[in-house]
Amino acid sequence: MVFTYTAFGVGNRFEEYFNMFLNRMAANAVSIEERKFAGSWAKLKLKTSEEEAEVNMRLQGPDIVITFTVQKPGEKKTLEKLQTGINVLGRLLY
Repeated sequence: MVFTYTAFGVGNRFEEYFNMFLNRMAANAVSIEERKFAGSWAKLKLKTSEEEAEVNMRLQGPDIVITFTVQKPGEKKTLEKLQTGINVLGRLLY
């Protein structure tokens, strides 16, 4: 499954957003298996005890577009935590 979210108006703080996102994942017991950051895009491989996901972030004008591709079905609750983390970070940076 693919889920796409947008963090509106925080593109100018992309690196800060990325680092806060990493901290949020660690705080929610999400393992970061791989990470790449290249200025205007980022890629992560995440893992929980129930699912794995690939996360792609990219700048799109003043926004950051985040796409989650879930590789193993898991509980909806974990994905909701990820979405909540994105929403919280968007509010913190905006």
